Order: sequence, then C-alpha cells, then structure tokens
Amino acid sequence: MKTTLDILKDAKAVKRVLFSLDTETKNNALLKMADALIENQKEILEANAKDLEKAKSYYLQSIEQGDTIARTYLGN
Repeated sequence: MKTTLDILKDAKAVKRVLFSLDTETKNNALLKMADALIENQKEILEANAKDLEKAKSYYLQSIEQGDTIARTYLGN
C-alpha cells in the first residue's frame, strides 16, 4: 500500500503532463474520477468508518496514557 508521501510524489511527477492536457481531456478525467468515487462509495465509506474507529481507539488510549496529543483533539 502506498503512503501519502508516495502518492504526493507520484502527483508531482505527473504535474507537467497534466498541465499540458487540453481542457476537454482534463474534464473527462475528472468525470471518470467522479464516477469511480460514486461506484466505490460503499467501500470508501466502510474503509473510512474503520479508520475513524482506529483513530478513536488511539485517541482513547492516548488519554489514558496522558499523551499531550490527545489533549489537542477537537472532535466529538
């Protein structure tokens, strides 16, 4: 699985190519991405829920341990 840093590096690498594309091609790519998000919405939301549960668990553990980072949590 790629890390966020890997994804950002990949995005930077294709930046020049994307800037050279015409508007219609870029718009078509954006529409395809939107379609993919809609098609995979259930899986995306399920993965997001799992991530939120992990974050919540980490937050609760850090409170118990008195970690400073837990004190900066601003959520519900």
